[in-house]
Amino acid sequence: MLNTLTGACPTQVHEYTLTQAQFHALGHCLNTAMKFNPSLVVMRESVLFTSVEGGRAVLQADYSPLLEQPVTLAIVPDKAAIKNMELIRGAGDVRVSLETNGLCRISGDHTQMTLKTGPFPEEACFALPAISWIGTSVTGYNPKDLKKFIGNKSDAVQLAAYDDQLEQIGIDGRGTYTFTPSMAERLASRRPNLVLTSQIAFRYFGTKQSIQLGTANGRYFLQVTNSFDIGVDLVVIECLGAVVTG
Repeated sequence: MLNTLTGACPTQVHEYTLTQAQFHALGHCLNTAMKFNPSLVVMRESVLFTSVEGGRAVLQADYSPLLEQPVTLAIVPDKAAIKNMELIRGAGDVRVSLETNGLCRISGDHTQMTLKTGPFPEEACFALPAISWIGTSVTGYNPKDLKKFIGNKSDAVQLAAYDDQLEQIGIDGRGTYTFTPSMAERLASRRPNLVLTSQIAFRYFGTKQSIQLGTANGRYFLQVTNSFDIGVDLVVIECLGAVVTG
């Protein structure tokens, strides 16, 4: 998991010059964030740190390995406009200019476009609770299989933990997906000590994925980490729904 961002709010540079590869990595980041319905897409010194669904989850992705300049932006969500970032093509660099009229102007060799900007969040918005992780991180499964199982039910995922170890995901009417092969039969006679509900974290699947449960301030949290861009992970931290004890 990425650490809480600390330090004074960075002074926003009014113009960034990005290579085509850097710019399209930035566009991929913003476009993927739209899957989570943010009210504002925030990048602080090249780190995506965006609150979603009324603060019930946070998206994080450290793009500093890919972006030479520390990029700080707060973009108003507009799915069509953000998707159109991929239309900026050419051999030359891309200029990203923050204007005083609330617009972010993007200029390539032949194509220009604008995105709306919003007020940069206060420093307190970048704080995370001190989460204590329970069980071990779940890895080694095929994210494509899990994606197919969850389908369009990412808002109704039930997480079953046995002895505080996450073992299964369930969808009403679809059965269960067990992370460890051949474990389902061994768990059939047992009852989970925790059943938690996730509505947000499974909206994106990378080629590799890991999952872990944690607690903070009497609440349960889920961290889902996905491979994203080269050298970049997308981390979703969600405050989970009601707990059912076995």
